[in-house]
Amino acid sequence: MNVSKLRTFFDPKRLPGVTFRTRIAILAAGSVAVAVLLVAGGAWFVARNVLLHGVDAQLDARATLIQRFAAQQGGSDGFPPRFGPSGFGLLTQVIDSSGVVIVPLSQDGDVLPVHPKERAVAASSVNSKGARTDFTVSGLHLRVRTVPLGGGRAVMVAQQVNAIDDALNRFAFVLFILSLLGVVGAAFVGRLVARSAVRPVERLTDAAEHVARTQELDASIDVDRHDELGRLSASFNAMLSALSQSREQQQRLIHDASHELRTPLTSLRTNIEILSRERTIDPEERARMLADLNVEMQELTNLVTELVDLATASGGTDEEVTDVRLDDTVVEVAERARRRTGQQIEVETEPVIVRARPTQLERAAQNVVDNACKWNQPGESIEVSVRGGRFEVSDRGPGIDPDDLPYVFDRFYRSPAARSLPGSGLGLAIVKQVIDEAGGTVFAQAREGGGARVGFEIPATRALEEIDLTEEKEAIS
Repeated sequence: MNVSKLRTFFDPKRLPGVTFRTRIAILAAGSVAVAVLLVAGGAWFVARNVLLHGVDAQLDARATLIQRFAAQQGGSDGFPPRFGPSGFGLLTQVIDSSGVVIVPLSQDGDVLPVHPKERAVAASSVNSKGARTDFTVSGLHLRVRTVPLGGGRAVMVAQQVNAIDDALNRFAFVLFILSLLGVVGAAFVGRLVARSAVRPVERLTDAAEHVARTQELDASIDVDRHDELGRLSASFNAMLSALSQSREQQQRLIHDASHELRTPLTSLRTNIEILSRERTIDPEERARMLADLNVEMQELTNLVTELVDLATASGGTDEEVTDVRLDDTVVEVAERARRRTGQQIEVETEPVIVRARPTQLERAAQNVVDNACKWNQPGESIEVSVRGGRFEVSDRGPGIDPDDLPYVFDRFYRSPAARSLPGSGLGLAIVKQVIDEAGGTVFAQAREGGGARVGFEIPATRALEEIDLTEEKEAIS
């Protein structure tokens, strides 16, 4: 059975009514059957060759003896006695090149049939190899050796091999019975093997059907093996764990988002109702309320934008991961923040290339810089640095409370001091998600002398010396 036939056999579209367990059992039984038949056939042919080799050796010895005797006597008289086909010895017959039997001379004697092959041997030189043939005479199977005697003669020496044929037939019958028993046993063992092999798959199928039916993601499978099926079970458990975590994160995101959206929506609805109900509102009060509406609308817009960014930060974009100059990205981000906020931002970078999605990496760096601009004290400078794959932003604000440090990158987390300031608590969460996907780490720590130090670190793919060397080569070329 070749590979294409195996693929056809295991293709469920070809045999839709056959279960996978049955396919394995049939394949196991078929493989053993082929092996048994090959071994039985090989044993039969080996036994046949061994038995016939003994007969051929005896015929060769007899023919060689007659050939030497004829060479010494120079004629056919006095040849060794012969035995007829009905006996258990050898039958000897001398022919000429025309096929006429010279010895025995009696017409009542046993005569072997003469074919063109034997006549050709008689016509050949005494040094030719002769021929070996098989005849059936009166129901007797004869094995014949013909050698030249010279002078246009040849001797045919034959021996019946019916006893060998009977032994081989009995041996073939025994092999057939044994092969049949082997195939039946292989089918039984194949069924047991298939049942044992498919049992882990059945457990996996039951777990998957349970999840599909109940939507419960706690149907894990016990992994008690380390082969391919064990790896499959472990992968299934990991998938369920990831799905459970993803569902939990989605539910938490929805809960937190609904909570954060409720405040600006309530304020918008209240102000709009007042404006629509009160026709005679003081112009200054109307202007204040419109300004509040504008602020709340801006906050709502920013919140929705950050929610979309958070939802698409990992795996939700078609942007490919590529080599990115982290230092160039940081310089652009710092310059944009400097123009937008008017704050003093000092940048110190060295050339470095990392693997990331360019737009998302830029957004992560922008969020870190914006966070520093929000907390930095007026008149103080913000320090931005890139060394290797480490991006770090230091501000001179109130700093981060030690109790808040473990949570600054959580979604919607806002410290008590930040709740009175604009923001949604999603900026640094987006940073963490982007950097985690890029294989990096985030950090937030207190800065000596006051303020905070926030940033991330991504493994660098090319360092300063390699980039400088590449740029020199490009400049020369």
